Amino acid sequence: MLGLGTGCRLAEATRSCRRTAEILLFAWIFCAAFAAHAQDATRENGAAPWEKADVVVDGHVVFSVRGTSGYPAQRRAGEIERRIIAIAADEEIAPGDVTAKEMTDRTEFRVGDRMVFDMFDLDAELEGIDRKVLAEAVQLRLQEAITDYRLDRSPPVLLRNSLYALGVTLVAVGLFFGLRKLFSSLDDFVVRRLKRHLKALETQSSRFVRAQQLAKILRGLIRALHIVLAALLLYVYLNFVLGLYPWTRSVAAWLFDLVLSPLRTMGQSVLTTIPDLVFLVVLYFVTRYILRMIRVFFENIDGGVVALASFEREWAWPTYRILRVLV
Repeated sequence: MLGLGTGCRLAEATRSCRRTAEILLFAWIFCAAFAAHAQDATRENGAAPWEKADVVVDGHVVFSVRGTSGYPAQRRAGEIERRIIAIAADEEIAPGDVTAKEMTDRTEFRVGDRMVFDMFDLDAELEGIDRKVLAEAVQLRLQEAITDYRLDRSPPVLLRNSLYALGVTLVAVGLFFGLRKLFSSLDDFVVRRLKRHLKALETQSSRFVRAQQLAKILRGLIRALHIVLAALLLYVYLNFVLGLYPWTRSVAAWLFDLVLSPLRTMGQSVLTTIPDLVFLVVLYFVTRYILRMIRVFFENIDGGVVALASFEREWAWPTYRILRVLV
């Protein structure tokens, strides 16, 4: 009986090791393929000869520009943004004063004697359209940016947005207190139920300990859910209120991207790696099938079903282990 139990435990340990080896094999293949995909993507991104940056005024993207190694896109976009803001802050300049002058190698945007920026053919290539067509769209966007800049700072709009902020603040405070009361009542309910359950298990020490651990886990989950919902409510509130005012709209956009950009990146990565994952799944099952076939072959050799010249039966399992590693 002892030998039989030892043999069963040995067989179970062998099967466990096989499953572990298969999982590690699949994980290694997946990591290798994902690393190769990441390296390819890095090389593709690094191979781009031009960089681009958005011209942003009050959190709104006006248009995008390209840059070079000597004149980076971020620096160029920042200078254009400052010029647009300076022009928009001058009430004597009408939005219709923005002009676009076509030249041989560029389109020159001016407001009277003030220079806004020069748009080149490379900027048009960024959008994939002709420079003259893009110039008309950029001229319209500059006019809209100047108009929106002034409108967002007008007293009626500021008063309206302040009323919105006040109303949203009252709603948010109410929801915060509502969540606090809801989860406090839920926690009290769970405590009452658990006390009755634990009292019935006081005579059974092992089940009593497990029930206490379960109670701690359940209450911890309730607190964690409360914190997550409160943080989500605070995030939505700040994003909405900060987006109402032009001076804080960039902070709202930063908060928005802070959460959604990682989710967007993860989603895109998952979508781009789906073909690789399918390949890995197929490769995993093919490799597993080949290993099973090899195992069956050497089991037959070890059992004497298959006989090979100049190959001893005792060599079957050592040879199988070597081949398994190689496969």
